[in-house]
Amino acid sequence: MSMNSELQKRLAALEDEQNRQEKAVKQLTTEIVPAQDKTKKAEPKTGFVIRLDFGSGAPISEWSDETHGWRSQDLGSRYGDEKSAEQKLMELKNKWPDYPLKISFAGA
Repeated sequence: MSMNSELQKRLAALEDEQNRQEKAVKQLTTEIVPAQDKTKKAEPKTGFVIRLDFGSGAPISEWSDETHGWRSQDLGSRYGDEKSAEQKLMELKNKWPDYPLKISFAGA
């Protein structure tokens, strides 16, 4: 058997394996994604948010408990009551004492 035909057989076997794996991944994603969508809680559209506001036209960021970081306005975590928001605000002020943080009410 020549080297060229051996390489072609190996390549064909690798392509078959890749196709098999791609099929398995597609099947898994169709099974897993709908299950995740059912378990995901809807984020409330209203509530108290913690904002980082540098003023004078600078973009406003909001704290996200999900990502443990700052996100664009309207993408931050919503707190159902002001007390919960104040607790988180105190944690963040301890972490970043010089940041201009404030609590705001975000409506729908």
